[in-house]
This record gives sequence, C-alpha cells and structure tokens, in this order.
Amino acid sequence: MAELRALTGIRGLLALAVLLFHLGLCPAGWLAVDGFFVLSGLVLAHVYGAMTHSIGAFFWARFARLAPTCLTATTIIVAIGEVQGLHFAPLDVLSTLLVAPLIVHSSHVNVAMWSLAVECLLYLAFPLLLVVLPHGVIARRIGLAVCAAGSTSLVALTLHYHAIGIIVGPLALMRGLFPFVAGMLICRGGWLRATYSNRLSSLLLDSLDSRPIRFLGEISLPFYLLQVVALRTELPIIGKIALTLALATAMHYVVELPARRWLRAVHYAPAG
Repeated sequence: MAELRALTGIRGLLALAVLLFHLGLCPAGWLAVDGFFVLSGLVLAHVYGAMTHSIGAFFWARFARLAPTCLTATTIIVAIGEVQGLHFAPLDVLSTLLVAPLIVHSSHVNVAMWSLAVECLLYLAFPLLLVVLPHGVIARRIGLAVCAAGSTSLVALTLHYHAIGIIVGPLALMRGLFPFVAGMLICRGGWLRATYSNRLSSLLLDSLDSRPIRFLGEISLPFYLLQVVALRTELPIIGKIALTLALATAMHYVVELPARRWLRAVHYAPAG
C-alpha cells in the first residue's frame, strides 16, 4: 500500500542520516535510530495487528529479514578489518554474530549492531504488546504521551552527558521500547491513514515514495550495517557515501533478497 511504500523511503533517509552523522554532516543524525524503532513498531502492528498469522510465522519472518544480512555484513566487516590490520577478538565477533549479547556490551566489530540487539528483544515482546496495548482513544493518547516523555527524557540524559546515545543496558532497551510502542499506537489509532488522506501530507508522502528514495529504503539494512566499512577508510566524504551505497546495493541483490525469498518459501511468512 502507498503508506507503507512511503515509510520505506523514510527508512532510507534515516539510514542516510546516521551515516551523515558519523561523517560530521548531521549533528542530530544519531536520533534517526529512534526513528527506526518507530517505523518498526508501526509496520509490524500494521502487518500483524489483526493476529491472522501464527507467532511462529512472525518470528520466522523476522529471522528471514535480519539474519542473512547481519551474518554477511559481520563477515565482510571482519574480513576487511583483518586486511586493514584490525584484529577483532573471537568473543567479540561471536557476540556480534549472535546479536543478543550486545544488549549488555558494545560491539567493537560494528557498534551499529546494538540497535539490532534491541530490535530482537522488541520482537520477542511484540506478541504480548499486541495484547496489552490499549485500543481506546484516550488510553492510546496517554500511551503516546508516556512514550514521548520517556524518549525525551532519554535524549535529555544523552545530551547532558555529551554522548551520542544510550546503546547498552536497560536504558538502551527503553530507548527502543518507547518509540517502538509509539509506532504501534500510531498504527492502532489509524493516524497513518488519516495523514495520507490529507492533501498536503499526501503530497509529502508521495515524494517519499519516489523510486530513488524508496530504493534507499529497500537497501537500508545493509546500508546501515556496512557504513562502518567506509568510515574506516581514508576516502573523502563523497567516496565514503558512494562506497556504502555500492556495498549495500550489492548485498541487497546478492544476499538479502535471495536469502529472504528462500527462507520465506521454506516457511511462508508475510513481508512485514
């Protein structure tokens, strides 16, 4: 549907904002990761909110979405790191491959993997959140207010300590939970459809549905995970952006799409 295609474009712009932050071109770009969590909760609530799919199908779809790309990206990063003289500890590589342990310690292989660790924990909580989150208008608005207050508090805490973000421990999980739940509540309230029915908002979303921006969204996962390769080179800024785009495009067509299609064929799951 048009709304979800536009959200794909937004995901691509968020991935680009993270890269621009690391390149020193977008000071607030680290907040784009929080935007990923909002989109994740919104899209998953839209695809699975009716509870027409089994929990097993949901988890398998998540595995098909993340596992092949994360595994391949980590392998590439480690291999290139060895060539560059970076020798990663075997335990650090294993933790990065397993993803989940990164909730308690940061990865030296690819620090961006922290958000995937939080995302995986949110996937585990998603079936329960579908049941317990409110349906009433007032309750939803209160829930959104709580999520906004929680996220704002964490941003303020981060800025107070002059850090780039909370990426480990319980606060990292809360950093993902607040926007993720907010996204679910936005979907449940029908605000996405209402936004698209507004003429001005519809024009904006249509622009986000343009082919170049939507393609950036389609490759956003490898783009997000592989940018560390470019950041560790001595290339100029435009070269780092081009290298990240090239690597992400290659991985999307060679690994991400074929692996996802094959895994979903093994055990059918919707494309959320």
